[in-house]
Amino acid sequence: MLDEVEGWPTALNADHVVEVNNAVFARGCFGEISVAFFQQQSDHDVLPPRLVAIKTILNCTTFVDKRCKMRSDVVREIEALQKLQDHPNIVHLVGLYPAKNDRYALSLVFDYTPTDLHFTMEWRRRNLMPLLSLVTIQKIAKDLFAALSHCHSHSLVHNDVKPGNLLI
Repeated sequence: MLDEVEGWPTALNADHVVEVNNAVFARGCFGEISVAFFQQQSDHDVLPPRLVAIKTILNCTTFVDKRCKMRSDVVREIEALQKLQDHPNIVHLVGLYPAKNDRYALSLVFDYTPTDLHFTMEWRRRNLMPLLSLVTIQKIAKDLFAALSHCHSHSLVHNDVKPGNLLI
């Protein structure tokens, strides 16, 4: 399944990702997001574990001519992430591996980002805090437009721009 795309990002050894029990913090119709620790190894050293986000895409395969193939939308997402890796305002895809508990699922490992804009705005509202400052809004907008411009320069369109998808 992982050999379908030229130049896949690093296929990780699932043993290097220590998933935390009950660490799923978001669920959607296509999968779930959880946190884990990633034990990265270099040629000479074992680096300290770091916190990462795991996006597990459920049912990411389909059967074509009795062969298990990855769904085309999943392939397009990973190809897009590969093209966009060199931008500071786009979350970094560390690697991927077949999900541990579901042979038809794929886990994508991303750098961990603690919150999103929707959560931040909602938390501030519920705690009767002032709105985000104009300077903060301008910074978020500048970073968003830079990231979208980078997408467009690679002939990619982000089809789901919303506060919940803006990691801050």
